Amino acid sequence: MASIPDEHEKHKVGFGAEFGPRGASSIGLPIHSRAEAVEAMSIQNESLGVRSRWTFRGGLGGFALFVGSWVQIAVQWIFATALISVVGVAIAGWVPITWTPLMSLRTFESFVDGKGQWPQQIWRGKLSQQRHLVRAVLAAEDDKFFEHYGFDFDAIAQAWQHNRVQKLKANGQPQVRQRIRGGSTITQQTAKNVFLWPQRSWVRKALEAWLTIWIEILWPKERILDVYLNVIEFGPNVYGAEAASRVYFKKSAHQLSRGEAARLAAVLPNPRRLRVDRPSGYVLRRQGAILRRMSRIETPSESNGIRLRPLLNP
Repeated sequence: MASIPDEHEKHKVGFGAEFGPRGASSIGLPIHSRAEAVEAMSIQNESLGVRSRWTFRGGLGGFALFVGSWVQIAVQWIFATALISVVGVAIAGWVPITWTPLMSLRTFESFVDGKGQWPQQIWRGKLSQQRHLVRAVLAAEDDKFFEHYGFDFDAIAQAWQHNRVQKLKANGQPQVRQRIRGGSTITQQTAKNVFLWPQRSWVRKALEAWLTIWIEILWPKERILDVYLNVIEFGPNVYGAEAASRVYFKKSAHQLSRGEAARLAAVLPNPRRLRVDRPSGYVLRRQGAILRRMSRIETPSESNGIRLRPLLNP
């Protein structure tokens, strides 16, 4: 038969029950007095505090490792994308460009609308040697093409000022049509037409600037002109000067007259709205202005000291 504990044993068991079974602290020490119990509680609290601090620090460390791993992945992805883009620019500097993202978009839109039209494009080499055509597009789009390194900052500043004035004139009035002017060079347009999409956005402009730099570094000026003249849009589903010449003038691009070349260049600001075959008054006026400026444009075969080689091989 179990004996009944005396008062001292009751006190010892009751007081120790706060710390552990059978009058022992949670750290395994027997409790013999109130002072020892308080000391045991202090040791236990200190131990728990150390563990909690280690747990908190461990949580922060794990979060830092998690963020660091994602940052590392992002940096690797950006580096890989940049490297792939440079390799793509280098390859495009040697092969004929017969398909672009813009052609894909326009073809998709055509099939959605039920027209089902495929793009017309004929790659023709050495278009940069067609004097009338080169003079026309330079007079219309980029008269400093052989002088700059991909960016015409004066044209960009003028376009920004013009668009700002147009926005102030509109002042939120939807009936006032804003005439947006671009400051892109032929190199920038080539980067956009060959590698990117047509919609305006800061992301596209940043990628366009990156590709423009590498096109100027890796491609000769003649190659930039050749690619530009072979992929630029001249009308609905008509891409490149060779296809446009055959569709609208029934001849090769190398046989274009000054007036015909100027007519093609006159629609470049908006080939979806402006027509080569049915020119509006605006197109005819623009054609006349281009013809007047063409006499002041020098082509590579007519001038010395013009940078024709890529920056990588000066």
